[in-house]
Amino acid sequence: MKEGVFFSNSRALQEKQLQPVLELEFISLGYCAPEHWLYAGWKGRLTREAKQAGCDAVLNGVYRTGCTKILNDNSAITEIWDPPLDWVRTVWFPQLRTAGVQYFAWVYAANTLHHFSIAAFTRDIHFSPAIKVFSRLEEGLAWLESL
Repeated sequence: MKEGVFFSNSRALQEKQLQPVLELEFISLGYCAPEHWLYAGWKGRLTREAKQAGCDAVLNGVYRTGCTKILNDNSAITEIWDPPLDWVRTVWFPQLRTAGVQYFAWVYAANTLHHFSIAAFTRDIHFSPAIKVFSRLEEGLAWLESL
């Protein structure tokens, strides 16, 4: 791992020795080549613009790596302003499907309101074949590795 690249304090994730793909102020992308998944680690305060730019970066990371699984880690988000869930549902997830993503593990932020909004959102979305939400990064990682 490159020095200065943020991923996570998770021991399980650090053991994966992710290849850095992209580092922005609010998101880090890393690729686990042996298991063919992309880590998207969001952090800090996210504006609508930052969230959409980060989603675009994830999509580009999927195209660059050809991965079929995403570990979407929101655990380091401190604040979300106006999360664009309709945009994620109608634009971003269809783009991920088209790019070949088959599995999406979504790790909650520590904020309880984030839990409720993401849980409600994922109940209404039909992401084929699978999207699952987790309260801990290790649980999402274990699920992706079981596939």
